[in-house]
Amino acid sequence: MENSGKSYSVSIVTATLNESENISLFISGLNKIIEENSINNLMELVIVDDGSTDGTIEIIEKLENYSKIPIQLVKRNKRKGTVDAQISGSRIAKGDYVIIIDADLQHPLKYIPEFLKMLDYNPDIVIGSRYFKNHNNKMTFSRIAMSRTAQLMAYIMLKRSRRLKDPLSGYFMAKRPYIANLKKIKNSYKLLLYIIAEYSKLKAYQIPIAFHKRVYGKSKITEKSIKTAISYTQEIFIYYNLSRMAMHHKSI
Repeated sequence: MENSGKSYSVSIVTATLNESENISLFISGLNKIIEENSINNLMELVIVDDGSTDGTIEIIEKLENYSKIPIQLVKRNKRKGTVDAQISGSRIAKGDYVIIIDADLQHPLKYIPEFLKMLDYNPDIVIGSRYFKNHNNKMTFSRIAMSRTAQLMAYIMLKRSRRLKDPLSGYFMAKRPYIANLKKIKNSYKLLLYIIAEYSKLKAYQIPIAFHKRVYGKSKITEKSIKTAISYTQEIFIYYNLSRMAMHHKSI
């Protein structure tokens, strides 16, 4: 594949917490995608770990010497939440753009070349949407119900989210400053909603993705579904208030 958007550099940022069963597959899969597609504008993989105790860190450190893509590992001793980790990772990333992705393999790596193709359009953000028609998503019923309910709440509370098919997506690419310049919010999970709340004028594109079930380990979302639903509700209200204060914000 001839590399699209080659004038832009891209970093990949992921947050981990006890992903020892998935992280080696994630890193090896990423290297395979890079090799098979002759990708040359991925600068690094930034991994922010929130205090794993299952050997995740040790596995990453072993793989650092063999990875085609340089790995930056940030070890934090305290769990501060996914959004906080993603912002921290984006601040130290070197790329013009950042791809936000989960390391548990529920976000298929095969879509990374599709994100990179969109660089030709100089986007502010490119969102991987689970809700294009005829796209097969392997989500559990409880996850679908929770996601759709949160999506409805986002549409009600954040008017600007209504133009997006999947405003709660956790798989997207954005210009790095849009993430790095955000204030950190602890114990939050939906970075995309935060971006939407803070910036009213985004040149946004959407691409279809299929969401996969976890192969190993338990989802940190569905295993505590009631607690997660309450957290999502609180988080959406936070972003609603931020959006009201940020109505004057313009594109960076």
